[in-house]
Amino acid sequence: MTKDSNKSLATLEARVRQLMFLCDTLAKDNNDLMDKVRRMEDDISVLTNDRDNYRNKYLNLKTVRGLTSTDGTDTTEMKNRFKKLVREIDKCIASLNE
Repeated sequence: MTKDSNKSLATLEARVRQLMFLCDTLAKDNNDLMDKVRRMEDDISVLTNDRDNYRNKYLNLKTVRGLTSTDGTDTTEMKNRFKKLVREIDKCIASLNE
């Protein structure tokens, strides 16, 4: 081989090694980012469950306060809430009967 072809081969080898290093680095970065995405999805799931639990607790508290309210405020809202609860119970009973 000539001197120029040896130099070209050495340059090619160096560039291939550099590409391999960059590929490994990018693969590691990708794995790190995928792990971060999984952790964030888990956090979102936990926060969504917490939000749903707090929403249910809030609705239950509103129901209790409506039952104990003596001044007649929010009676229309409470009637609607009770109607909704009755519909949900009816749906549950219907699904159990199937």
